[in-house]
Amino acid sequence: VDTNGNTPLILATTYGNIEIVEFLLENQSDVNFYNYKNSTALLEASKKGYLDIVSLLVQSKADINLTDINGNTPLILALRHRNIEVANLLIQNEADINYSNDDNITPLIEASKKGYLEVVELLLKKQENKNIEEINTALILSSKKGYKDVVDLLVKNGADLNFTDEYGNTPLIIALNNNHKELLELLIKKINSFD
Repeated sequence: VDTNGNTPLILATTYGNIEIVEFLLENQSDVNFYNYKNSTALLEASKKGYLDIVSLLVQSKADINLTDINGNTPLILALRHRNIEVANLLIQNEADINYSNDDNITPLIEASKKGYLEVVELLLKKQENKNIEEINTALILSSKKGYKDVVDLLVKNGADLNFTDEYGNTPLIIALNNNHKELLELLIKKINSFD
């Protein structure tokens, strides 16, 4: 272990060295060891987007839901760092899709605010019990970015068009304030269809 508490496995993962990762896993390296920054090999690989290494770690029984110092799971980190293939792999391997980090960010919220339509769709399909507050939060964040297709999908899954952000703005006002014309047109059409 180095001065930061990194094992050879964490270091090999951080640098993306798959051959050394394979060797260490074959020689019984602890896949769930935490370093001093409260990170593991899987958290590092998910953040860096090393799909092959994530796959190896998952096959080696790495805990797919261990969290870092901020409560982020490998899935949340993969989404935050735009590693969609890693996120899909983690979801397919039963990562906890309902978990929220210390800032109450869930995988659905993170995927929505990044505009990852396919991931949002997959997460909504896998959710057994829809959390409307989570879906509404995702609606607000995707509206701020102008992600029309994500907003449309969230509304189809029960998001409330009258839900407001911390400043009292609805998705329609947010779209207007941010000059998201296509989103504005979609929201007006949706609102009119409810009348």
